[in-house]
Amino acid sequence: MEQPQAIGRALCFGGRLSLDTASLGGLQDNIDKLKDISSLLLVGVGSSFNAASYGAKLFKHAGVFTTVSAMDADATEDSDFKQFTKRSPKSGLVALSQSGETKEIIDTVQLAQRNMVPVMSVVNEVGS
Repeated sequence: MEQPQAIGRALCFGGRLSLDTASLGGLQDNIDKLKDISSLLLVGVGSSFNAASYGAKLFKHAGVFTTVSAMDADATEDSDFKQFTKRSPKSGLVALSQSGETKEIIDTVQLAQRNMVPVMSVVNEVGS
C-alpha cells in the first residue's frame, strides 16, 4: 500500500525528472567511464534481487546493452563474477539495495572495483 508514496519519495516527487531527462546523482560526472559499457550485471539480495531481475528484463527489452543479467549478491562468488567480467571487458555493475550496506552488496561492489568494473548503485539511502 505504501508503494506509490515510496516511489514518489524516491523520485523526489518528480524533482529529478523532466519530460525528456532524468538527473541521477553521479552519472553525469562519470559519463566517460559509463558510456562504453556493453554488458550490464544487476545485483541485489532478497527483494532487491527481485528488482534487479525485473530491471534486467527492462534493459533487455530496451536493447541498450549487448548482454544484461541479474545475479543474487549472495551468489557472486569470485569465480562467477570473474566469468561475467571475462565475457565482456566493457562490463558494468548496478548494485540495488534498500540500504546499500548489506555485507553481500559491499563484498560484490568491492570485488567489482578490484576488477576495475564501473559500479553504479540504486539505494534509498543517500551516501550509501
